[in-house]
Amino acid sequence: MTRGATAALAALSTLLLTGCAARPARRPADLPPESAEPRYWLNQPPVALVVHDDFDELWNACRWVTRARSFTVDRSDFRSGLLTSFPQVSKQFFEFWRNDAGTLPAVMESSIATVRRTVRFEVRRREDGEYEAVPRVLVERYSLAERRVTSVARYAEIFTIENVEGSRARDKLGGDLPDAYWYAVGRDTPLELQMAADVRGHLR
Repeated sequence: MTRGATAALAALSTLLLTGCAARPARRPADLPPESAEPRYWLNQPPVALVVHDDFDELWNACRWVTRARSFTVDRSDFRSGLLTSFPQVSKQFFEFWRNDAGTLPAVMESSIATVRRTVRFEVRRREDGEYEAVPRVLVERYSLAERRVTSVARYAEIFTIENVEGSRARDKLGGDLPDAYWYAVGRDTPLELQMAADVRGHLR
C-alpha cells in the first residue's frame, strides 16, 4: 500500500470515528425502564437454535464455539442445561483477531464506548427426544459519572470512583446514584445467528 493510500485510509477512519462519536448511541425513548435489566432482554424470544440428537456432542459444541468467539466459560451447569460466559469488554476496530461482535456497527460502537457482551447457551430436551441449544448474547454499556474539574491540580480525580455530591441527576431524582455501573442495551442477534451456525458447523 502506498503512502498516499495509507494516509487516505487513516483520514477516512478518523472521520468515521468522529462521526460516530458525534452521534452516540441512545436508548429508544419507548423502551420501558426495566429494559436496563439483563432479564428483560434474556426473556425475549430466541432468533436462532440448533437441534441435535446427542446432548454431550451439542453441549461440547456450544462450549467450543463460546471459546472460539474469544469468550471465557463461566458457568457450565449440565443439570439445568445452562452454559454462560464471563462478561467481556467487546472488541475495538483495530482488534482484528477477535470475533466477539456480530456486525461492523457493533464494533464501531464498542470503539467509542465501553461495551461488554455475555454469552448464554440454554440446552434442553425436546418432546421428540432430540436436544436444542439456544444462544443469547447480552449487550451492556458502561456508565461513569462525570467529574467536574475546577483546578489543574485536581485533574487526576476524574479517574476516581467516589460519591459525587450535588450532581444534577441526584438532585433531580432525589436519591443517590452509583458512580459507575453497567446497564443492558439489547442483544447482539447477528452474533447469535453466527454462533448457531458455528455450532452446526462444528457438529458436522
